[in-house]
Amino acid sequence: MALSPWFVTPVLRGSEAGAILAGYAEVNPHTDGWFKVDLALIGTWCERMLDAAIRSELEIRDIYAASDGVITHGPLEGRALDRAVTLDEVIEENLRTVIFSIERRELYRWLNSQGIPDESIPPAIRVGLEEPKGTQALECKPTTLNPKRKNTYLRLIKALMLEALGGDIPEQPYKAAASVQAILDKHGLSMKEDTVVSVIKEIKDL
Repeated sequence: MALSPWFVTPVLRGSEAGAILAGYAEVNPHTDGWFKVDLALIGTWCERMLDAAIRSELEIRDIYAASDGVITHGPLEGRALDRAVTLDEVIEENLRTVIFSIERRELYRWLNSQGIPDESIPPAIRVGLEEPKGTQALECKPTTLNPKRKNTYLRLIKALMLEALGGDIPEQPYKAAASVQAILDKHGLSMKEDTVVSVIKEIKDL
């Protein structure tokens, strides 16, 4: 597979994405080969992407329409698309002739969500984004805190708690927990009462 500039292009214009999906990823628009492409097919892909965005299935960005309202085919065709609009405005004004951009990763995600297998998605879209074949996610094994390190942490917590509570930790764990939670709240922190109680019980055994 030949190297393509699309492999390192994070954001595509809608027309570029349409051309790639239509099978014209390698056609240079500045050569005679561009005159042989199926512009209707490219346009249809652009419409499908816009429709998907309207249905909230696909996220597009940098949307532009004509400054003087809706463009229609005929006398107004070719008017500059220089008015930035939101997707809501596209829906409200029923704008069909717009230009937009789309992230290559988002386009790949959308195609996958439509049930299109990777082998049917053009390399210009999927290369660098698909999951490596034959690999499995690493299993995260729970780690156990070294007893010596845990004891060090508990001693440190006990010293700080004694300092914060005036040198004395109440005998009743829940009463002590209430005092600790008040200190935590003062500093914009939070912790469940039962969690505080369990820590207090551990440090009292030191």
